[in-house]
Amino acid sequence: MKLFRRRFKVWKRKAARCPLDLILPTWGIVLGYLLFVVWLFCNQHAHAAPPLSAAGYQLILDYELGGGQKYYDRFLQHPEWPGVASGVTVGVGYDCRFNTAKAILNDWAALAETDRQRLAACAGLGGQSAKAKASELRDLTIPWAQAEEVFQERTLTRFYNLTRLTFPRFDRLPVQVQDALFSLTFNRGVSRYGASRRELRNIDDICATDGDARKIAAQIRAMKRLWPTVPGLLKRREAEARLCEG
Repeated sequence: MKLFRRRFKVWKRKAARCPLDLILPTWGIVLGYLLFVVWLFCNQHAHAAPPLSAAGYQLILDYELGGGQKYYDRFLQHPEWPGVASGVTVGVGYDCRFNTAKAILNDWAALAETDRQRLAACAGLGGQSAKAKASELRDLTIPWAQAEEVFQERTLTRFYNLTRLTFPRFDRLPVQVQDALFSLTFNRGVSRYGASRRELRNIDDICATDGDARKIAAQIRAMKRLWPTVPGLLKRREAEARLCEG
């Protein structure tokens, strides 16, 4: 397993910079497929995730739930489409775009069977397709207790392992940096293909060398160039950068 992770990380950094990216768009499809395979691997071979620090957990609550249960109960009990490239999102930032139909069915086993099937139909959908689906699911209600349970027992472990597998030498990073990268992966996924993923590739390089928290924070802030008119994402990147810096 360790050898697989090490070889994959080396291959991924080289592939992300391959000049063929500029002339062969199909290379991005291949890379995306392989990263999706890694995602499925994480689902089936998950290590128990250590709890996030209090600050890391609160960051997720702040930017996925508006702070916690009170906001959730008022605005987020029903499926939502957060916008941009997001998928149908339920519970504590559970984005169906990044989950398989099988995982959705397993994770939300407490829902009625018909509701589980409706939610599973959102697997892999993003953007306008997800927006349309979300509007069809507004009658579905997920209580806070169930949303938090799925996050703590399923989503947290899944994304921790995905983050751990994606960033080189992740286990050696300070806890606050791990938490920031967890939030980043939770929000942006694992793709490294294309100009919009430049800073993520740079963070990979930093993690593989000195793991300097200030350099990682600087790359997180540099991502703000991607969403100059989206206040929520600008604030989230700043919060992640500050968490990195301790």
